[in-house]
Amino acid sequence: MGSTVVKTDIGTFTIHVKEDVEMDPLTRIATRIGIAITVGGRKDKCVYITAPDRGNTAKLHNVRVRGLICDMEGSTVRGERTVGMINLAFTILKKEAPHIKYIHLDDNSDFPCELNDGTGRVIGISITLYELAFHQATWYERHFGAILKNPDLQALYKKDGFFKSKPASYDFKHSVLNDVLGTVYAKTTTWKEFFDELYKKEDKCKLLIPWYRDALKIIMGANISFDGHDWCIDLANPHIKNISYTVITTSGGGRKSRRKFRRNDYLYDYIEDVGSINYL
Repeated sequence: MGSTVVKTDIGTFTIHVKEDVEMDPLTRIATRIGIAITVGGRKDKCVYITAPDRGNTAKLHNVRVRGLICDMEGSTVRGERTVGMINLAFTILKKEAPHIKYIHLDDNSDFPCELNDGTGRVIGISITLYELAFHQATWYERHFGAILKNPDLQALYKKDGFFKSKPASYDFKHSVLNDVLGTVYAKTTTWKEFFDELYKKEDKCKLLIPWYRDALKIIMGANISFDGHDWCIDLANPHIKNISYTVITTSGGGRKSRRKFRRNDYLYDYIEDVGSINYL
């Protein structure tokens, strides 16, 4: 275990693999519970995964690229390079913890939408719902074959017919938006066509704010919001790509990754820019 610099077709990255330990606050005894893997640049760690020694399921805690330097060459990691960097992390995971078959994640992140109204306000837009609206699938579903952990929700989610029709009219919750979007809505015949047209507009996140959550509940037909749920990635599914790499340098040892003794995993910040390929 330790740090390794690797060169790939998508860039040069630093990989840290450390023991993941849990510290009992009473006895101060640290017990190994698995390993922690990060992928990033010289300083910034941009993908973070923990894999337990017991069980077959790891956890993807965050993917963080906005404002960070995620490769050793100092270039920005965006788009398909973000997908490749995550696949590199999965490749290392399969090598270091071959007993791991699945990865769980909480797809509950937002991206910041700046209102530019003179107040400095920023509104968080759900990446999951943004992706559903404009791509009819979540980002992790499109790129890594993720499915909802809850089978009942997954069954509702995969029902056919979403986005293939729409009501004759829709209230966009604001008179200005009803004027701006109403014309586009009237000229399209399905929700998909409408969102395809909306996608072409600049600052489209500002056009979504008052109404998109309610609309997605109507579109999905179950009055359920599909953001904020747990998702599962099967490492054996064909979406997962092994990334070939060449080791440049290695250093052994490394500090242990210590966790406080708690019953949940919410010890690490969930990063706002986990999702949309258009914002990475």
